Amino acid sequence: MNIPRLRRVLRKPAVMRALGYGPTQLDELVEQGKLPKPIHLSENSRAIGWFEDEIIAHQEAMAAARDREAAKEQENLKVGITKEVQRNSVA
Repeated sequence: MNIPRLRRVLRKPAVMRALGYGPTQLDELVEQGKLPKPIHLSENSRAIGWFEDEIIAHQEAMAAARDREAAKEQENLKVGITKEVQRNSVA
């Protein structure tokens, strides 16, 4: 028998602290589809929250993008050094 796993819900202030965004930036990222949409915590309420696992996935995607960019910069640096060495050996 599978027991459903509860998903922790983070309220807006906790998400802002976790991601380092202000309220306007958080709202803009949701509108742009760059951050998961929040859920309403009750039917006729303005209270919203995000599933913690979705916020974690967003953080992991940000870290992966950073790592890809760093690897690309490192590769560009290696290529530049190689070209410089080749130019100096020809001269």
